[in-house]
Amino acid sequence: MGSMSSRRVLVACVALVACGPGGSSSGDVSAFEQQVLAATAALDSYQAATQAMSTPGDCGAAVNGYASPMQDDLGHMMSTSGAMDDHMRSMGEPARADVTCGLQGMDDELRQHLQVACHGSDMTGNRAEAARHVAAMADGLQHMQMRGAEVSAGMGSGMGPGMMNGGWRMPDGGMMSPDDHPMGCPGGPSPDGGTPNGGNPGPMMDGGMGDGGPGPMMDGGMGRMP
Repeated sequence: MGSMSSRRVLVACVALVACGPGGSSSGDVSAFEQQVLAATAALDSYQAATQAMSTPGDCGAAVNGYASPMQDDLGHMMSTSGAMDDHMRSMGEPARADVTCGLQGMDDELRQHLQVACHGSDMTGNRAEAARHVAAMADGLQHMQMRGAEVSAGMGSGMGPGMMNGGWRMPDGGMMSPDDHPMGCPGGPSPDGGTPNGGNPGPMMDGGMGDGGPGPMMDGGMGRMP
């Protein structure tokens, strides 16, 4: 009976391509990566809309079109975040098991933004708040893409073109270290440009650095290279 049960588990694993800690599979990882891309597309659309807005009505429409899709995307990613972190631990990188806390940090950031976005008629202030939020969320999503690539590589699927020379190449040409952490995690950045919340220094959302650590700068530059 035990042998037959084992064979059933093996067949299930083969059907899912690969089994990982907590019963997760390479299919789960691929779904996570696709969800990150969907969230990135939603954020890009919001950035374009908020850069072009000229009235409070435009601002409200941009927020209304962005909030629900991003909330859904974060929820889908959170559903597999524990398995992603388990994979990082099984790969001998427990310090990089920061997907769950990173997504929680992004969800907190989104909630904070929605509480203040477009609640005033000052369009300069509305655009500044939108830009701050976009920068914070973009950094978090880059971390999620990097973790997805690392887990894919650990399961034998390859890291893809984003991972180069031990770092993650960002769209602006900067590099993110795998040892950096997203907002919401110890060592992660503070979305308001303040001091990182403990641990190793991370990137600051205003383009500066914590205390000279290796985190990426939002203007595409680099801090001290490891």
